[in-house]
Amino acid sequence: MALDLAWEFVRGGPRSDRQRQAARDAHRAAKDASTETARLAARTAGDAAAYLHPLAQASQVGHILQPAACAVRIAELAAGQNPAARTRAIERATARATAALIEVLNRCPAATGSCS
Repeated sequence: MALDLAWEFVRGGPRSDRQRQAARDAHRAAKDASTETARLAARTAGDAAAYLHPLAQASQVGHILQPAACAVRIAELAAGQNPAARTRAIERATARATAALIEVLNRCPAATGSCS
């Protein structure tokens, strides 16, 4: 549901409370997931639905990039922790970084603090 609503927005539909609710539901499902792969997949679906908006805030960088990071980890897990799978997944994510995505990221202010 969350991904369907995210695609609806991407294809020109309005932002809606349905997206925000689906995102909350997906994030709750992530907390209850029985495997790391399921947790990451649910979290990614929730992020896709929740964070589709044009706010130029440093926090948006994580919201934009976290789904790709989760996809990389899922690929690594699916390949039995194979580092080559991680590298291929990073390369795929990098190849999908369109000029529009880079422009959005460049609009965001620099983050402060650390990533600990």
